[in-house]
Order: sequence, then C-alpha cells, then structure tokens
Amino acid sequence: WYQRRVRADDLSTDLDSILNDPDFDTGHKSSPKPAKVQQNQPKKCTVVYIGKNKNNFGQRSCPNIRCMKCDCRVVCFSDYKWEGDVPYLFLRNNYPDFEKLKPMLKSAAGSCAYACQCNSTSTQNQNSVNSVNKALKWFCASH
Repeated sequence: WYQRRVRADDLSTDLDSILNDPDFDTGHKSSPKPAKVQQNQPKKCTVVYIGKNKNNFGQRSCPNIRCMKCDCRVVCFSDYKWEGDVPYLFLRNNYPDFEKLKPMLKSAAGSCAYACQCNSTSTQNQNSVNSVNKALKWFCASH
C-alpha cells in the first residue's frame, strides 16, 4: 500500500490555484463590479410622447414605439385620425398596410393616428401615451 506524503507548500499552492480560479464559487458575495458605460448606447424615452413632432417644451414624439401586448412596432399616420373605435380583428388583418387601414382613417390636418396590431389611438396634440389611453402598453424601443 502506497501513501503519498503531502507537503504544506503543495497544499498551499493547490488552494491558491482553486481560490484564484474565476469559475470557482466560494459562496461569498463580493461587491458588484461597476458596469462599463458604453459611449454608443441606444437612448430610450423615459416618457413616451405621441402626437405632433415637438411640443412647446421641446419634447419630441418617440420615433420607435413598440407594443408589449402584440410585440409589434407602432405605426403613425400623420394628418389622419381614426373614425371611432377600430375593431381588433380589423387591425390584426390589416396592420401595417396604410391602404388596407385607410377605410377606418379620416383626413384631419394636425392629427396623428397610431396603431399596432392590437390597439389604436388618435391625438391632435402631443401627449404621453398614458395620458391618451391608459390601456395602451406602448414603450420606447430605443433610438
């Protein structure tokens, strides 16, 4: 039967290599490393505005809106508004084709008609999405 003699400096070397291995989880929570800030990070609107391109306070309408419910991009038709409530199936079947959506649109200077595949709204002035319709689950998809 063969027994290997273990020296103290061998154990110390082995422990150091294990503890210094980045993949070794000691269970000890260290302080988080600061995130690197990238210069070319996309910008996101904190409040999503729809309507005229710019209001009196310099806030611009968001150019890249998406819907959380249907995961589709929100389209905007300037100088049009929706004629009343737009049926869900009409939007599902005709989004985003303007020519197919046109029967439910009415020409209105200064207005904007917005739609995704599950919802629609119109606005004359620039407003936040939540102030126009709280049921809309639209967000800025960065730009």
